[in-house]
Parts: sequence; structure tokens; C-alpha cells
Amino acid sequence: MAYTSSAQLANVHEDGVWAVAWSPNGQVVTGSCDELVQSYMVHGQDISKKHSLRGHQLGVCSVSVSEGGLAASSALDSHIRLWDLESGAERGVIDAGPVEAWTVSLSPDGRLVASGSQGGNINLWNVEGGEKQHTFETGGKFAMSVAISPDGTKVACGAADGAVPCRKQGLCGRPARTDRLIGRGSPRLAEAGRGSGQPEA
Repeated sequence: MAYTSSAQLANVHEDGVWAVAWSPNGQVVTGSCDELVQSYMVHGQDISKKHSLRGHQLGVCSVSVSEGGLAASSALDSHIRLWDLESGAERGVIDAGPVEAWTVSLSPDGRLVASGSQGGNINLWNVEGGEKQHTFETGGKFAMSVAISPDGTKVACGAADGAVPCRKQGLCGRPARTDRLIGRGSPRLAEAGRGSGQPEA
């Protein structure tokens, strides 16, 4: 499939844009060092601003959107903020603690948000009450990216040391299964429980 230039809007933020995500209803959600989360509607060649979402006190480094139109953003102020993309209302704030929410990913149903920490851990938070539901210790370095799978049963993070730790199940209270994933220089994924549980050579 070929992609062609459809629309472009310059200077949407006053500083660098660190994060961008699409919502199911066609909004583009952006997060910037200027502390703002903004959303835009894209219709063919036309782009129009829908919301300017304020609340973060430092630069926004990650945004994520659920299937139901809930957005999550994390910033250098160590807070995760939750937004209703239809109304623009803030739905909640989670104080994740210092360097515990560099990156975020919402579950498809919008009930959980995963965050990656500077210490390499993956934290799972309950969206409704803001409580930390679980911490997965990956044994890795700085978790620079995190993603919950489309079926909501797995979460993976990309670490600064070149590893991609993953956790299966456990997102809904079941015991978590650990996958020992892609390490530096390894093209394959090895599952824990197969042999020694170490990455295949």
C-alpha cells in the first residue's frame, strides 16, 4: 500500500513533540515538552484542533489511547493523567512517583494503564481508582517504551540495554507468565519454561 501526504499542520506546539497517537475516532493526540497534550481531528486535507489538555507541570513524554477514546499521558512531573477525548475533561491523575512513568500504554478496554520506569520495571495501574495493581521486575535497564497487546493479555517494554522483556497474563489478576525476550543481538524470542528459560543462541 502506498502512502501519500494528506495533511500537515505546522507549529502545533511551542516545543518538541515527544509523543503521538491515533484515537479510534480519528483524532491525533500529541504530547510535547511545552507541557501540553493536544488532540486534532483529521478530515482529508483539513486538520482542526479539538482539545488543548492542560495539567502537566513538566514536558509530556508519552501518550496512549484506548479503544473507547480514553487517553493517558505521562510527563517528567511523574504523573499520569487520564483524559476523555470526546469532552476534553480530565478523568483522573495518578502520582506514579519519581521516574516511574517515563512511558505509558492503555489496555484496549481502558481499565489498565502500564508505565515503564527508569529502573526497568513495568507498573500496572488501575484507571478507575489510580491504584498500582502490580509491578513486573524485568531485571533490565531504563524502560523507554511499553505496550499492552491488542487482546489485553500481554505487556512488553523496550529497555535501554537492548532487551524487550514481556509479561503474559496477570493483567486481570491471574499469575503472570514471564517471557525472556529479545536480548542484545538476538533475533529470536525464547519463552521461559522452555529449557533453561534463557534467550536462545
